[in-house]
Amino acid sequence: MTDERRIDAATVNAARFELTPLGRRGYQPEEVHELMSRIAGELERRDATEAALRSESERFRLALREWQSRQSQRQNTMTNKPDTNAVLLLSQAQEQAEGYVAQAQDYCRRLIGQARGQAQQVLEQARRQAEEQAERAAAEYREQAGALHSAQAEEQARRLARVQSFLGAVTAAEEQLREARENLAAEVEHLVQEAPS
Repeated sequence: MTDERRIDAATVNAARFELTPLGRRGYQPEEVHELMSRIAGELERRDATEAALRSESERFRLALREWQSRQSQRQNTMTNKPDTNAVLLLSQAQEQAEGYVAQAQDYCRRLIGQARGQAQQVLEQARRQAEEQAERAAAEYREQAGALHSAQAEEQARRLARVQSFLGAVTAAEEQLREARENLAAEVEHLVQEAPS
């Protein structure tokens, strides 16, 4: 069963995993925590972007209400009939502002879903590659060691291969995160430029 609560940077930073028993395979805690820290940073940036969009939407709403109030006062001094064109224009402006906020929220939800899916794929692929590298390293060790073979040295060769493979996957993931961050920043800048002043 999946947990539907919203994930934020504090949740990622507070997450802890049980250590595997001695002699069992598992990821290095430092590497997991480093990746979690990067994900938390991305979530913090996402939350800041959402907060900025909410703030901008609220500013639009307040400006609209203020303008409506001024128009209402002006209309009351001139005549008791509201200008239907002004009311229609205001209504359209409010709908457009709400549409921008809804689009931004939907985009963020889709982006988060895609990021979660990609993270799972990257981790699974990294695990598979690390295991394949570990088995190849163990086979090479057995072939080279011959009669001098020891189970401890074979396991050491496996561990080293896993770590090297996982480090390569983390480096690739860092590059993908950097590209995603740049694309998101460009998208936010585009939305800000399109927003009415």
